[in-house]
Amino acid sequence: MTMDSEEPVTELEALVSDLSATGSIAFVFGVGSLTTHLRGRTRPVFRGPAERRWWHVEHGAAHSKWVLDVRLDQVGAVRFVREPNPFPSFPGEESLTVRFEGTDGAVLYCYLEALYDGTRLRPERLADWEHLRERYGARDHSTIVNGSLLPVAAAA
Repeated sequence: MTMDSEEPVTELEALVSDLSATGSIAFVFGVGSLTTHLRGRTRPVFRGPAERRWWHVEHGAAHSKWVLDVRLDQVGAVRFVREPNPFPSFPGEESLTVRFEGTDGAVLYCYLEALYDGTRLRPERLADWEHLRERYGARDHSTIVNGSLLPVAAAA
């Protein structure tokens, strides 16, 4: 059995680590009005044996911390999405996300935060997102096979 580790052992785990290293992220998961948001800087820990790894995050003070556990073997695809911000409180702004899509249809949205300085898109945050996208295949959509990010057609 693999012990807890901050060191990634697969390409998917490396993406999680690199995404966390970009700075503050808003994690959004759930459906419709039943969503949960976790915001801030995180440091992932990977747990479990190679065939059944977990992405674990603890965020906040001990008396009020949030915990996020994602079964990485249940992630079936990753998408890099640049689109208009879906939240009504940010009209006219873009969002940059990395989406982890479960094999059951569930989605964990990871929004890069602090994208705007007033009304201007901060180029360093866009560069962070573009660098991640380039490093992990320069694709908008990848399928996950044994922890590797593959082009959708190659995975079929």
